[in-house]
Amino acid sequence: MDRFRVIATPRGDHKGPEAVLVDGSKVAFSYQKCLDAPTHRQRVPAAMRTEIQPQVNTYYESRKASHTLVSDESGHPLSPADVHVSYFRGPRFHDIAMEFVQATGGLDAVDLTAETARGLALFTDRTLAERWHAHHQEHAVLGLLSAKESLRRPRV
Repeated sequence: MDRFRVIATPRGDHKGPEAVLVDGSKVAFSYQKCLDAPTHRQRVPAAMRTEIQPQVNTYYESRKASHTLVSDESGHPLSPADVHVSYFRGPRFHDIAMEFVQATGGLDAVDLTAETARGLALFTDRTLAERWHAHHQEHAVLGLLSAKESLRRPRV
């Protein structure tokens, strides 16, 4: 390893460390993961979120392009820095993901890649990934909330 540097994290507006190797390659680094590495059962839902992130981004971009960045809960205008795409109107992400996983043989049946340079794993089986994308597209009911509204939502 050559050095560490601080970068924007793959998700959200946070910063985190990245290791820069002697050959110039870069690897996302997490002290927390070093101390308490996530289990496969924890990594699968995280990979599922990573897999459908383009769908979520497309939803946000379509709302932005149509000038409808308003809270679907309060109706208040939202600034791009204060928008959370939420599942508050329909089934929770967790429920959509677990329904899919159970239909494919459970969490242990989902093989994941090693974490990418951005620190996120993906499905190794790209056909299964496409089935997950379609399942999510069919069942997700997305909406926009402010950061405060999103934080006030009950976590079950």
